[in-house]
Amino acid sequence: MVEVTNSVGFILSFDGRIIENFHNGGSDRFHINHVNEVEVEENKKGEMWIKVKAKNRISNLTDIDPSNRGLVEEFVSQVNAALG
Repeated sequence: MVEVTNSVGFILSFDGRIIENFHNGGSDRFHINHVNEVEVEENKKGEMWIKVKAKNRISNLTDIDPSNRGLVEEFVSQVNAALG
């Protein structure tokens, strides 16, 4: 399992099967078979965000501190491995 936490405490996790995004509006859950891709973007300050693109929805975790780059890379690596 890998979890990424942003600057305000929201969490994006992946357990090998389910991606969950816990945010101020509640949570989003995606089975890996419903995920099309995961993208990482970065602003000029180095803050990152992860975008989970599923069949009919997109879920984002924004404001990720650059110090969490290793976790972000691990998250993306594990999701991509599960996507095949």
